[in-house]
Amino acid sequence: MWNILNWLKKENRSYFEQKVTRFIGDELDFYYNRRPSKDRFKKTFFSRGRPGLLELIFQRFMLKGAKKSDPHTDILRAIKVSDSKPLDKDALMLEEVKVLSATNEDYTLSRPTYLEVIPKDKELTFTLTIDEDILGDFVKENCDNNRTLIPFKKIEGILRDPIQTVETFTQKLLREEKTYFGKIGLSSFLSTIEIKNPNLRLGWGSGLLGTTLATLLDEPLLQDLRNLLFTDRGGAIAPKTRRVTIENRKPIQPLGWVKVK
Repeated sequence: MWNILNWLKKENRSYFEQKVTRFIGDELDFYYNRRPSKDRFKKTFFSRGRPGLLELIFQRFMLKGAKKSDPHTDILRAIKVSDSKPLDKDALMLEEVKVLSATNEDYTLSRPTYLEVIPKDKELTFTLTIDEDILGDFVKENCDNNRTLIPFKKIEGILRDPIQTVETFTQKLLREEKTYFGKIGLSSFLSTIEIKNPNLRLGWGSGLLGTTLATLLDEPLLQDLRNLLFTDRGGAIAPKTRRVTIENRKPIQPLGWVKVK
């Protein structure tokens, strides 16, 4: 989803503003004018009263014999990812994790969390395949489909190269993280990560930027979303905090960066 909207933003900024930025702005205006409960607002954010982003991107594909919104029209069925081979539980490590804040609050005073983590430089094996039969059915039925948010050919290209797709997102995320750590006086914090050329970020430590469309949004809009949907932190940078491992009361490394090859 991020790559589709990123392509749209580069190719047709005004259309991106119309379909994404204005969509989010209208939803925020609805909340401030109507004041529904936050829980209800979160549940209906993508679907209230009109086609939402998820429908525009993923639910307008045609497939012979399938009705609109039929689960079979989910084009991501063409990408198959296996479980990894089992990892011995004794290979895991226990790490202390704390939260760093952009407002320079003393992280040493925050309550620690202890996590079992996969140690760095550990290799896991899994398979990733493209089901050409399923993708071929979608190509056959949608090559002239003008109901999708971006040209279907572009969507097909993104799906045929999933590693490059996640790498594009990861490089953007890495740049955002470098900027953040530079602002809080830890400009070299990601240097050991950069050397490894990661192309994916996984798990609990990836945060708001690693699990949402946040890196596509301007800072004021992202702040408004954060303040409404999560914790209201006023004009503080969004997101304000990062989770990192701690050793001898010093931040050691971030979580979740991996390289898929």
